[in-house]
Amino acid sequence: DPKQYPSRDELLGALDRVIGRHPKTTFVCVHFANNAEDLAWVDRKLTERPNMHADLAARIPELGRHDPETLRSLFTRHQDRILFATDFQVYGKLILGSSGDAENPTDDDAAAFYAKEWRWLETRDRDWAHMTPIQGDWTISAIGLPPEVSRKIYFDNAAKLLARSLPSPVMSSERCS
Repeated sequence: DPKQYPSRDELLGALDRVIGRHPKTTFVCVHFANNAEDLAWVDRKLTERPNMHADLAARIPELGRHDPETLRSLFTRHQDRILFATDFQVYGKLILGSSGDAENPTDDDAAAFYAKEWRWLETRDRDWAHMTPIQGDWTISAIGLPPEVSRKIYFDNAAKLLARSLPSPVMSSERCS
């Protein structure tokens, strides 16, 4: 209801203004900055806002519909600020991405889910079924990132962000005394 809620563009503008007003704060904009449909916007904001990061949680099905070469270029350009993420949850039961409550996935389903996540990032396979069919009935194409880029997305970028919040390691001599 546009009389009651701001438009999508207004919300994205508000997000951009907050990030711009707080340049010393690192923002991880989940779900590919909630704008997986508009790669140009995400690319522009990652370029303009060095304190902005984007994660992949539950957006590979949307991202996989774009031209793989365009995505590979964007991911390579912003390889230091894209984070691997899923909406994988364990709360009394397994929830794989946007699977909803109707399913009761198994460990084998989780392995298949992650295999598709890796397939999308690491191969150049074309036109295959994505990992969360509840999001839509379409196929996606993989982006085939180089190993050094995928390593950053899988691990290094999150380690850099999280390392700032971890306590310093205790020296082994201090533990022994």
